[in-house]
Amino acid sequence: MLKLAMSYCINHDIISKADIPILEYHLRKSIVNNLFLIPLFVIGMIISDALTTVSFLGTFYYLRKYMNGFHAKTLVGCFILSVFAEAVLLSIAKREYPLLMIVFLVLPSSLIVWFLSPFNHSNMGLSDVEYVSCKYHSRLHLTILLLILVVSSILAEHRIENGICFGIILASGMLGLAYIIEGRDKNA
Repeated sequence: MLKLAMSYCINHDIISKADIPILEYHLRKSIVNNLFLIPLFVIGMIISDALTTVSFLGTFYYLRKYMNGFHAKTLVGCFILSVFAEAVLLSIAKREYPLLMIVFLVLPSSLIVWFLSPFNHSNMGLSDVEYVSCKYHSRLHLTILLLILVVSSILAEHRIENGICFGIILASGMLGLAYIIEGRDKNA
């Protein structure tokens, strides 16, 4: 399937042959990320409900796209960590929280995303322009999510509210973990 997509892109002058490795990497990454969503959604449905699960996973992936964060060394490690984090957070997200508690949970996580993203992982090597663009987009995505969170709170749609809240917590946790590990590795 990848070969077919790459052949199509080369035959229709969409990319040059020199860009094949980049296209292949991004196609593989997209396939793996989307395949991860299937079991994560099913597990989320077992633990919680569809609306909370979709808002949780949507929030996490929407933020993670530009802010980056911790990456496990293997796909299996990534999957295990993802399932564990989702199971814990969706289990907590099942109950209804007072507005003050939501603010207490979301505020520090939002500040972490706002001030620390993006994490410029050594394997990524973002240029200055890319870094500024990712910072802008991660802040924009966070702002949009916070507005949706406020609207869902006003409408008393607690499943969306909790999904967004705990998705932001997971995203900020992965961002914070990346900085902690980077600091530990530099001091080792």
